[in-house]
Amino acid sequence: MSITSTVTRARVAPARREEPRRGFSLIEVLIAMMMLSIVVTSLAGLAATMAKRARRVSGSAYQTGMLTQEVDRAVAVPIESLAVRLGQTTVDTPVTKPFPYARAISIAGRADSLTVRIAIRPLATAQRADSVTQSVLRTR
Repeated sequence: MSITSTVTRARVAPARREEPRRGFSLIEVLIAMMMLSIVVTSLAGLAATMAKRARRVSGSAYQTGMLTQEVDRAVAVPIESLAVRLGQTTVDTPVTKPFPYARAISIAGRADSLTVRIAIRPLATAQRADSVTQSVLRTR
C-alpha cells in the first residue's frame, strides 16, 4: 500500500514594492508646530518671571545699601545733634537714582541713649518697605 499525497502550493502574489515616502505629511508638520509653540510659550513665561525676580533682587540690593548708608550716617552724627530731635519723625524723599524711595527717621529714648529708627519705603511697587533700628549711646 502506498500513500501518495500531493501538496499544492498556493501561489502568492508578489508584494508590490512601493517607493519610499518623500517629505513630511501635513499632519506631522502641524503637530511639530504645535509642540514648538507650546515650548516657546513656556519659555516666554519663564523669561518674564525671571526678569521680575531679577528686578526685585536688584531693588533689594539697593535697599540694603540705602539702609546701611542711613545707619552709618546716624551713628556718625554726634549724640547731641540727635538729642535735639528727640521725639521727632522726619519724612522726606531724597532724589536718588536708580532707586527712588521715601525715608522716615524717628528718634526716641533718653539724652544719653537714643534709638534711631530708619524706614525706607521704595516708590517702586515691586519692592517692600523695610526698616532698621539702631541704638546710639553716649561715649565718654
